[in-house]
Amino acid sequence: MVADQRAEYDRLIAAGVTFTQWPTDVGTVLMAVFDDKSGNLIQILSQK
Repeated sequence: MVADQRAEYDRLIAAGVTFTQWPTDVGTVLMAVFDDKSGNLIQILSQK
C-alpha cells in the first residue's frame, strides 16, 4: 500500500516501468499493476 498512488505511479513511469493496468478504481482502493520483468505482476494500492 502506498500513501499517494498517483505520485508513485508517475515516479515509476518516469523510471521506465511498464504498467499492465493503469490506475483503476476497484471499490475502496485505487490499484495499478506493473511487470517487474521477472514474470511477477506487482500491484500498487492506495485507499480512496
